[in-house]
Amino acid sequence: MNLPIQAKPVSRHITAIATSGEGVNPSVCVGGSVNGRQVCVNLPVLGRKCVTSPVSLPIGASVSACTCNHWGVPTGAKLTVSAAGRTIFSKSIGWC
Repeated sequence: MNLPIQAKPVSRHITAIATSGEGVNPSVCVGGSVNGRQVCVNLPVLGRKCVTSPVSLPIGASVSACTCNHWGVPTGAKLTVSAAGRTIFSKSIGWC
């Protein structure tokens, strides 16, 4: 049986952030894709989210999104598009 090959690896980072009196609150970060001015990420629990950038994005722009948690429940994500080490566009999705 041949399994499909993933064309582009998706970077997923899990970090633990301690919150006051609540123990550990996990945050998940993932990469995304850019197609013209359309920026998309596939977030755990929240699913696929796409936004349109208000500015043109250069070739090679990278996308990252990290979930925001309130009382341990994912409630949104902060999406960041960057190129050459500089942030071009940033947007919160949901409640962050």
